Amino acid sequence: MLVDDWEIQGEYLSDNLREKGFEVVYFSNGDKAYQEIEDGLVYDIAIIDYSLHRMFRERIGQKDGRDLIDLSKKNNPHVKIIGMSAYGIPIKGCDGHVEKILNHDKELESLLMLIELHL
Repeated sequence: MLVDDWEIQGEYLSDNLREKGFEVVYFSNGDKAYQEIEDGLVYDIAIIDYSLHRMFRERIGQKDGRDLIDLSKKNNPHVKIIGMSAYGIPIKGCDGHVEKILNHDKELESLLMLIELHL
């Protein structure tokens, strides 16, 4: 499962992960991903944009990365979570972290290493 509201990046990552042989369920909306997890979505690893709608959360009421990480840990405690953020610091509750940068190829390479480590 991949959740990233920056659709250009989300589509790039999901397309490239599929090319590498992974099945990817991609969500560009935290609310939709949250609902699918609550409804029993089955996934082997979660890649979640931590800052997903964080800046506007209170104003628009959408689920953010923290909400998804917490729900995933609650409903699927065995599933590893890779957090993505532009902040360059580990994210509480995540098993790995990828820094969001403008170099999508480098980001993909880091993500693939973490996926291989945790699957």
